[in-house]
Amino acid sequence: MNKVVFKFFKLIGWSMTNLFDLLKKGYKAYQTLQSVISEYISNTKVGEWTKKELEKLDKYLEKHPKVKQISGIVVAGLLVYIWLTMTFTGDFLDDFDISLVFLSLTGKTTLSQIFGTPSGMKMLTLFATGALFGLSFPWPGNNIIKFSVAVITTIAKFFKQHLLKGKESEETINKEIKAVT
Repeated sequence: MNKVVFKFFKLIGWSMTNLFDLLKKGYKAYQTLQSVISEYISNTKVGEWTKKELEKLDKYLEKHPKVKQISGIVVAGLLVYIWLTMTFTGDFLDDFDISLVFLSLTGKTTLSQIFGTPSGMKMLTLFATGALFGLSFPWPGNNIIKFSVAVITTIAKFFKQHLLKGKESEETINKEIKAVT
């Protein structure tokens, strides 16, 4: 009996299929908007300046391995804080991927690779949105459960990639053996 609800359902033709299609289109538009904004920010003077300065910092850290090791731990902690505060997008594999935390702990990534790329700008934008507005996709559970799921998801992703690489190299070797014989 609510007029707004009635008008809404009248607009979608009283069809749940139409509603679902609209939601899918809206979600795709939202993802596209995030990508466009992140790309734009990374190509602005601020984004380019940030990347240049981070590259300078990376070069400094290369000359000071002890500081680099400590900074990896600090950056991993910062990334966990960002992850706990940021806006979730609703894309499970993207939202629960914390591989940058593991890469930072192992020293296999640089600051410019983390924060100076379009995906880094996207992460910082989602962080700002979450910190300022508190808007987020409502994944169920508290932060401990969500973080545990993120760790498991990231480890599973790593092993899947590792297994696929092994499988691909095995297939390549088999093809080379067949080609020789």
